[in-house]
Amino acid sequence: MHEFAIARALLTAACETLRRAGANRARGLTCRIGALRQAQDELLREAFALAADGTPCAGAALHVIPTYLRAMCAGCAGVFEVRDWEWRCPVCGGEGRALGGGDELELVSIEIDGSEAEPHAIGAAACERD
Repeated sequence: MHEFAIARALLTAACETLRRAGANRARGLTCRIGALRQAQDELLREAFALAADGTPCAGAALHVIPTYLRAMCAGCAGVFEVRDWEWRCPVCGGEGRALGGGDELELVSIEIDGSEAEPHAIGAAACERD
């Protein structure tokens, strides 16, 4: 279950951000996670709840913003998101070529007693991949 590794990486970043902000508890976290990480939202939320138990993030809601791989059409040069592994251009039907993205793992914001702490990007080394 690689969702637990992702949850731990988010938790580590959140607790460090809380510490730097001088805050004691998080009420909610918003993160951006790329589709290439293949994390299932519900499993990630459950893993986060387990990992957060006994920490300043215990009970915090986890909000996930999905991101997708971007591609450029070989025919019309249009740029589009690759969803459900569909590589055909939605405009002309041409074959798309990968541009990048879709592998993001970023803690965007933390809600602390009605306010938000500064965003904190999680480096690739902070997240283990199974």
